[in-house]
Amino acid sequence: MKKYSLYTLICTSLLILILSSCQISNQSDQVEVSKEPKELETFYPGDITKVDSIRMMSSDGTKKQLQIKH
Repeated sequence: MKKYSLYTLICTSLLILILSSCQISNQSDQVEVSKEPKELETFYPGDITKVDSIRMMSSDGTKKQLQIKH
């Protein structure tokens, strides 16, 4: 009898774990990213001729820095 209840407890725990990891993503909660090209003025409205470097970060967290030579 104890083996049966232990087996049932383990199976139930695994089933709950599997079902809780299979949640459906709610699309309305995700931020929509536009892949349309944008003008540089939308990101930097100041005088662009005074900029000497630009730092960009991708969605995976990698950073790139562009040096501008005058």
